[in-house]
Amino acid sequence: MTKVPELRYDGFEGEWESKKLKETSQITGGGTPSTSDTNFWNGNINWFTPSEINDKRYFSESERKISELGLMKSSAKLLDKNKTILFTSRATIGNIGLLTEDSTTNQGFQSLVIKDEYDLKFMYSLCETIKNKALSLSTGSTFREISKSDFQNLLINTPQYKEQEKIGDLLSKIDQLIESQQELVDQTIAFKKSMLQKMFPKKDSLVPEFRFEGFDNDWKLKKLSELGKTITGNTPSTKNELYWSESEEYIWITPSDIDGPLVVESERYLSELGLQKSRFLPANSVLITSIASIGKNAINIKPVSINQQINAIIPESHDSYFILESMNHSASRFESLAGRSATQIINKTTFDGFKILIPSLEEQEKIGNFFKNLDEKIASEEKLLESYKDMKKSLLQKMFV
Repeated sequence: MTKVPELRYDGFEGEWESKKLKETSQITGGGTPSTSDTNFWNGNINWFTPSEINDKRYFSESERKISELGLMKSSAKLLDKNKTILFTSRATIGNIGLLTEDSTTNQGFQSLVIKDEYDLKFMYSLCETIKNKALSLSTGSTFREISKSDFQNLLINTPQYKEQEKIGDLLSKIDQLIESQQELVDQTIAFKKSMLQKMFPKKDSLVPEFRFEGFDNDWKLKKLSELGKTITGNTPSTKNELYWSESEEYIWITPSDIDGPLVVESERYLSELGLQKSRFLPANSVLITSIASIGKNAINIKPVSINQQINAIIPESHDSYFILESMNHSASRFESLAGRSATQIINKTTFDGFKILIPSLEEQEKIGNFFKNLDEKIASEEKLLESYKDMKKSLLQKMFV
């Protein structure tokens, strides 16, 4: 196998070189000062644990800090900022981050202090390959761990420094693009949560904090059974193959198929005979999960059947999207009716009797359209985010050996 990437910048040729990880970096573990000695803690030195290393790229502030004495009296090591890649080496292996402040870690790390002849951004991007190799060498029954000896002797392939810089800069820009897009997604989701609180009445109130112009009447308390026809789903016999089909004509929804405000397809499909044995719903019904995964709610944009874990409302003179978002707003109150048994259940009688506040149909439609547009915005931004992640994944496969 030649050590040449599929995709390469102009001006670079020749095979990449195989190196042991310790030839590119100083592999540095961590330690924990005695927790019984308060003199070792609450200083000004960062001390990271693996649980803090998440989807962020840069790390500058740890949850806990140690003192100079704690550093001296433990196996913790001070890691240089702007030269170090944090790398978790036990339990969850391969979570990574770049240090922007001098810091220490506990013993759940084998961090890479990158040598001057290697590019930090390139090595950071290479860590996906390093992670996969580390996982294959990890051991342990309670939790997986890779030893320093095994880790530092991992073989990796690297090009000359100038090519490393080119690759590192490109992937760093893509990482920045992903982070910016993730922030936009998070902000839009947070905005929706905020508006759910403002556009539906708070406890003991009959009007919301925020309201569209032209509406001022009190909202009215209604049972779900008053909003339209309510139905509990069922499962045609799974032993009878004639009830099931490979064709995707008759959709049969379970909670695992609900992954957003709109549901359009299912894992399993019914035959025409199975459809006759099912509970059938027209499009734009409101599906409310009422067993186990309580709180997974959606609207079906095509006619569907549902299983027994889902109660549904077929709205009559009420807006589907308003009901959906009202149930999302009421999620904790609805879930509290399920009790504390191993499998949470809200039965049909309790479901029918659950009450929500309802404004006029015109106001319902205004609110429903507002949240529908907001959900479409979230879905669009999430799709763009996934496209950036796919682009990075493709480049990692094509630009590395």
